[in-house]
Amino acid sequence: MQPIHIDEIPIKIKEYLKNIISIRFPRQGYTSDVGLIENSQGFYALKRTKGELFCSWLNREISVLNCLTNQTKLPVPKVKKFVEQENQRDSWALLEFLKGETLRTALFTEKNEEKRCTLISNPYNPLSKRVNL
Repeated sequence: MQPIHIDEIPIKIKEYLKNIISIRFPRQGYTSDVGLIENSQGFYALKRTKGELFCSWLNREISVLNCLTNQTKLPVPKVKKFVEQENQRDSWALLEFLKGETLRTALFTEKNEEKRCTLISNPYNPLSKRVNL
C-alpha cells in the first residue's frame, strides 16, 4: 500500500508541482510518510505527518531547515511549500531533493567503528564525504 495518494496532496503543493510524472516511496521513517516526486522541473521530497505531535515536529523541522538555509552554507534541502491542515490534523512539506546516501545507509554499510563514530558525530568530516544529508 502506498502511504500517499496523489488525490491526498494539498492543492497548494499540486499547483506548485504542476505536472507530477511519478511518485516513489523510499524506506519509511516512523514520524512521517515520505514520497519522492518527479515532475518536469526535477525531483522533490514530500513529507506528510499526522497528529498533533508529529505535525509539531515537522513544523519545527521546517523552521530549522529555513534557518540553516538562510544563515549557513550547509547543503540542506530548501523548503518549497509547507501546508498545515488543522481540520484534517496533518501537515505537508515539499522539499528540494538532494541526491545522496542517507546516514542510515552509510552507518549500515560502514564496518569500521571509528568511521561510523565520525559519521554520527560529524557528517561533514572529510572521512565521511560520501554522505549527503
